[in-house]
Amino acid sequence: MELKHSAKLPLSVFSSPVDRKFFTALCKGLVQAVFIIESNSLTVVDWSENAEGLFNFSRDEILHQSVDRLFPNRSAFERVHGRTLSVLRESGFWRGEGEYRRRDGAVFTAETTQIWVSTDHGDYIIALVRALSENKERDEIVHWLNEELARRFDERASELIAAATSCSEPKPSVGKPSGSSTC
Repeated sequence: MELKHSAKLPLSVFSSPVDRKFFTALCKGLVQAVFIIESNSLTVVDWSENAEGLFNFSRDEILHQSVDRLFPNRSAFERVHGRTLSVLRESGFWRGEGEYRRRDGAVFTAETTQIWVSTDHGDYIIALVRALSENKERDEIVHWLNEELARRFDERASELIAAATSCSEPKPSVGKPSGSSTC
């Protein structure tokens, strides 16, 4: 898969329809949204189906648009790209969390992995984005349910221990021989 680059933005980063099919097939096996950004202009040059589903922008709507459209505001965009571009250029890899914006304006938290790819035709950033908001809500519910279950277990165990303790000592009873238990 050879990436194309020219002074104008390429129609696609892929040199052939076969490469595009490969990218599409590869992305279908991932849970993350995947998109490719041209490193100088920070414009989106390719966009996976998962990215369409996560951000609600079709491929045609987002191609050749600035990646800042995916952030809640300009300062969020500048915070993320201010710290990632230098790390990406130096190490080729960056991972972190940030806020993103869907087409309808809804903001969500996501984990992003970015990979710097240098070719003879230019430099690109491959971004893999996984929403955390929904997972965090689910995890909070599971955590609360586990705490509630533990609390109820402790209460019931205390009740059973108290009942067992009160039954362990023989109590005299009318009409029964001394030493027999009433439990």
